[in-house]
Amino acid sequence: PEAIGDLVKRYNQIHKHPVGAKRTGLIKKELVLTPSILKTFFDPVVVKIVKHAVNLVKKPELQNLKHVVLVGGLGQCDYLRASLTKVLGRPVIVPSETSSVVMKGAVEFGMQPGVIESRRAALTIGVKTVIPYDITKHNEPPHKSHKYYNKGTKSYCLRDVFLKLVERGETVRVNQEVKQRFKAGNGVPSIKFDIYGSMRNDIKYITDPMCKRLGKLVIPVEQGTSPTFTCSIQVGFTELMAKVKNEDTGTEELMQIKLNRIGENALILDLATPSED
Repeated sequence: PEAIGDLVKRYNQIHKHPVGAKRTGLIKKELVLTPSILKTFFDPVVVKIVKHAVNLVKKPELQNLKHVVLVGGLGQCDYLRASLTKVLGRPVIVPSETSSVVMKGAVEFGMQPGVIESRRAALTIGVKTVIPYDITKHNEPPHKSHKYYNKGTKSYCLRDVFLKLVERGETVRVNQEVKQRFKAGNGVPSIKFDIYGSMRNDIKYITDPMCKRLGKLVIPVEQGTSPTFTCSIQVGFTELMAKVKNEDTGTEELMQIKLNRIGENALILDLATPSED
């Protein structure tokens, strides 16, 4: 990336200064910048933050919003705070030590999960499944390309269907679980449970362009058995966890869903809501 001095030099070459105007750049080994130049450095980020904030306050659940709290390192930026105050029409509160507020909140949540009542899902999360083919609903693209004959059920089905567990923007309680029940096939050593995610809420199939595999859950199956499992995916924590219960034996185990690189980089949950306790 360009150094600040190079940016200023290029700015001076593009914008000719009138006679008598204050010069900018490296003057006697000092870097001189005008407020208008500094503003252009922040504009790309500030504009995106303001646009996102405007979209958020339009949501029905935020119609009674009275104050906005600005945290994080950029929360110290007066230009950002003024821009938000002007557009949102609400007081923007900046706590002291804004750069450490997020860190302190993460530590407190790790020590006492009860301080957070709910979170916002930043991704639509789901699993792959198979559903019966219905000619009245699935007789047009893209459904027809997923149609196949299931020899086991002796009927037509749709494969690679995206079964939505959590929708992007949905309020998720910290202890919230999404349950799925399934039976292991005869002779299988394990069941692989793939987890998919998307920034869109209208995903129909895991093959859709905006749908990506985030990780998998592998459930071992005892040799010679075909048990029925109930998988409770815990979607309210900072990690995706699954509570797997063998309905045949009654045993229960808490398992972590192994994320791939996409899943690790994806922000699974965001926008925490403090508990009233």
